[in-house]
Amino acid sequence: MILQNCQLNLQPVAHQINDLYSKNIVTSDLTMTILTVTLPEALTLYLQEQIASGYYTNANDYIQTLIQQDRSRKQYLEPLILEGIASGEPTPMTNDDWNAIRQPTSYPSTNLKT
Repeated sequence: MILQNCQLNLQPVAHQINDLYSKNIVTSDLTMTILTVTLPEALTLYLQEQIASGYYTNANDYIQTLIQQDRSRKQYLEPLILEGIASGEPTPMTNDDWNAIRQPTSYPSTNLKT
């Protein structure tokens, strides 16, 4: 059987979504949104493969992970990219720059008493 319409409970939800395509469910301590997602067969098969791999228990877990990763990327990486863009004209990387990047990181030694 190939799923083409997946019904997902996405949680936690920071705010309620009110539109024609979603329905809010309010529980005692958490608002969850039921969202119907229509996928082409190729994406449905990919979703099923991800679940079958054992890393995700169901479609909810997979979709939640994607949303959390997207949110993290936008909250963390995009400001860094914008900061880099605003930092001025780019300069070419030199061999010394690359060598400095490739240097192993040294950690301060800890004096543990035995």
